[in-house]
Amino acid sequence: MPTRRRIGLSVLFAATLVVSAMPLPAPYTQVTFISAKLDHLRARDQPYDLLLIGSSHVHRQLDPSRIDRRLARAGHTFTSFNLGAAGMRLVESMAMLETIVRDPRTHPRWVVLEATLFSQAFKKENTNKVRTVYWHTPRGTA
Repeated sequence: MPTRRRIGLSVLFAATLVVSAMPLPAPYTQVTFISAKLDHLRARDQPYDLLLIGSSHVHRQLDPSRIDRRLARAGHTFTSFNLGAAGMRLVESMAMLETIVRDPRTHPRWVVLEATLFSQAFKKENTNKVRTVYWHTPRGTA
């Protein structure tokens, strides 16, 4: 194997190791609608029992108050919160979930996670938007 190729492969391998060791993003300070929801979770005295995480399907179609009422009728006391966001993909949902379970203030008893298909296809105009850059870390999407 030529020396240049070995050096190139060594550099690529080293870069891959460094990137895979990088942590997921810290607080969602730059993604306004997500940071507001996380701030709400952290401000509560008790964590919610159930968190709903996913795309706009979750955001618009799962009503925490209805879920809580239905469970109450069945004899269960639950508090639920919807963390759905328009366009949230599985990688973003997993990053959100990891952030939540690491923090005892937001750690729920149950999580409903929408399992969407993973796609790396982005519209060209969204490539450098804060949300895309923030969630799609080398570790999360490599």
